[in-house]
Amino acid sequence: MKKVSLVFCILFLSLVVGCNGCAILSDDDKEPDKEEVLDEELDAATDDTVIMDDVPVDDTVSDDIIPTDLIDETESVEEVVEAPIFDLEVYFFDMPEIEHFDPTYTSLVYVANYSTNTLSGPFKGSSFPNTYPADPSATPYNTVVDKEHIFNNRTGHKGTTRRGLNIVDRLGRGKWEGRYNDGWSPSGDLITMYTVNVHSGTSDNGNHNSRGSHGCLTIYPPHVDEFFDSFGYANPQATTGDAEGGLYLFRESKEVTDMLINALKSEFNG
Repeated sequence: MKKVSLVFCILFLSLVVGCNGCAILSDDDKEPDKEEVLDEELDAATDDTVIMDDVPVDDTVSDDIIPTDLIDETESVEEVVEAPIFDLEVYFFDMPEIEHFDPTYTSLVYVANYSTNTLSGPFKGSSFPNTYPADPSATPYNTVVDKEHIFNNRTGHKGTTRRGLNIVDRLGRGKWEGRYNDGWSPSGDLITMYTVNVHSGTSDNGNHNSRGSHGCLTIYPPHVDEFFDSFGYANPQATTGDAEGGLYLFRESKEVTDMLINALKSEFNG
């Protein structure tokens, strides 16, 4: 099976099954004394997103599109779908929603490097933020939308003092190196968030704040070093680098999750 078949399969399954629990991204890098400023900038970013929707769309047919009448039905999907852009991809497979404080980390995380033909993981992680102390299913923070994202590690976490992957879905926006992405607010509104990372969690104590997240994706602390070793830092002390790739976040039932993980693993078997 080729790499392209996995990506197509994953996107197809997501459309068929439906994404369970889209969420919004929040900013773990925000300094407390800058909260009001960031809220104002977030409003501006959201307004920009609305304005961008008004840009005229070229509805002409691309020469690159393969007419359906020219596709041999006996051909496999691999032969008609273009390969993904990135050789380095991160996969978060999580549950649809959080119902209990424990376990803290409900994601299985894999790093696929197609240039070296290696699959690292699973690492334990979480795609959900901290919750209210009395209710594990409710959070005051934003939650990352379960969809495809783009990442790099050029700015790290906590002002480059720690290792982190930076979600940079909206490149070329000029602020935070394009570190904008979609998310859901605690009230369920679709919003634009920025400075969202993948970084180390706090603990595995099963408390409301053990994930150590105000909206970012987190990794189980004992797995952090091995996880970040997959991204080619210049030396053990380096906190930033030049890695970039795709990040795919799924929140599905166990049955669908098992199918997706098996499809991913099959890319590296044989």
